[in-house]
Amino acid sequence: MTKMQRALQSYIIPVLVTLLLHGGLLWLLMSNWQPEKKPFTPKTPQFVQAKLVKIKAQPVAKPKPVAKPKVAEKPKPKPKPKPVVKPKPKPKPVVKPKPKVKPKPKIDHKAEEKAKQEAEERKAKAEEEQRKREQLERERREQALLAAVAEEDRLAQEASDQELAASYMSIIQERVESNWSRPPSARNDMEVLLIITLVPTGEVVSVEIERSSGSAVFDQSAVKAVRKAERFPELQELPPAVFERNYRNFHLLFRPEDLRL
Repeated sequence: MTKMQRALQSYIIPVLVTLLLHGGLLWLLMSNWQPEKKPFTPKTPQFVQAKLVKIKAQPVAKPKPVAKPKVAEKPKPKPKPKPVVKPKPKPKPVVKPKPKVKPKPKIDHKAEEKAKQEAEERKAKAEEEQRKREQLERERREQALLAAVAEEDRLAQEASDQELAASYMSIIQERVESNWSRPPSARNDMEVLLIITLVPTGEVVSVEIERSSGSAVFDQSAVKAVRKAERFPELQELPPAVFERNYRNFHLLFRPEDLRL
């Protein structure tokens, strides 16, 4: 028996029972059958003893489910392939070309000896020039030092000469004071500037008025006092250079108050 035949046999009995029940109901309806009506009389309750009887239930063959036709499933769309990220190629190391080894030139011993000799000559010449420069620099410094010392000596000598010359100026003033005769018009605020010329022996050569006091009588009295002195022999003791610089021609400011008038 095939599976289909077995399935039809399992449905025959339920179908026949269902047809019989439906046929009986149809017959009752068609014949207008009505049940006999009896008056309702309540019945007294009666107790019924009942026993439970176990009835072995016959196994009912379960109908096998009809296999549903398989619906062809739609094929799922294939996922898009992910783009393959290719790794970046590593840069190839740059291989530097090996420097070409130049062949060593042949050594020319004569040329090398000559170059060595020339280098020594240049070195000796440079050293000689350096010595000359250093010698000139030493001489320059020595000359500058000597010049500075000489200038210092000159200034010291000038200061000494000025001091010496000033000491002789007081001798001249005292001599002129002793020879001066005060005129009646002389006042203490009067002064006259004289230019006196001497010779190395101290003799008076000339007397001139450089700036007048405003009184001719007072001016002439001062000129007469210098000429009356005639000679200052003490000036012969001065060195010639000091005399020439200070007393060959010099100024004498004549004031009455200087003479304690």
